[in-house]
Amino acid sequence: MTGAILAGVLTTSACAVLPAMGPAVPPEAAGSTLGAPDPATSATESPGPTPSPTPTTTSLFGDTYAALDADSTTIERWEASVLRIRSVTCTGVYTGSGFVVDPHTVVTNQHVVNGASLIQVDTVDGREIKVKDVSQASDIDLAVIHTDATLPVPFPLAPGNAAIGQHVAAIGYPLGGPVFTSTGTVEGWFVDTQLKGGFAMRSSTAVDHGNSGGPILDRHGAVVAVVYAKSGDGTAGSIGVSVLSAHLANANGFATPVSCSPS
Repeated sequence: MTGAILAGVLTTSACAVLPAMGPAVPPEAAGSTLGAPDPATSATESPGPTPSPTPTTTSLFGDTYAALDADSTTIERWEASVLRIRSVTCTGVYTGSGFVVDPHTVVTNQHVVNGASLIQVDTVDGREIKVKDVSQASDIDLAVIHTDATLPVPFPLAPGNAAIGQHVAAIGYPLGGPVFTSTGTVEGWFVDTQLKGGFAMRSSTAVDHGNSGGPILDRHGAVVAVVYAKSGDGTAGSIGVSVLSAHLANANGFATPVSCSPS
């Protein structure tokens, strides 16, 4: 098996193969460069997610630590706005990740919440946030969770997809454990017909089951992609930010409510 869908039942795992990367690159990614900090996405200009008062992190910093323009305090701010999601369905319990995009909205994967009868959302410091409603996209592996309570500070969305070679970080809750950050670079783009969204991004950031729905961030803490799968060597397959932004901007982008109908 060369790849796997990341969120799985706690006793078994749902798997799907990722196709190999091809030479094709989305037009919006081909001309994308990191460039100078943009005030709308810069961690310096915009403080980004607020740190947990008692952060408990197991971040992994590699050679790209400096390239991300991030220190441990910055990473803790980012991790505070990535949430752990438990989804109780008709067939079992799934775990995944999600991230804040506005004060009352969390983005995750459709396969993390699909068919849920109960969804629990927890912050990095263990605070449970009550879920108001959940809806999913009909054409791609994305979903949103809405809350009445105010969420941690939202992540900005990058203005376009990431370029090959760009330094990035993946944040999530692998295996349903503590929040974990890994760093790497964008390795390429490929077509995943099972994704229903055309091109997907592969990066060398390490992920595992439970990372599904977590963000891939650029060096300023802006979201460039959403993790949905891993390759055989544990690196990430993700949905580019251009697809996410289009769905969030569309009133019907997340129009299908999540429900569970026991047989």
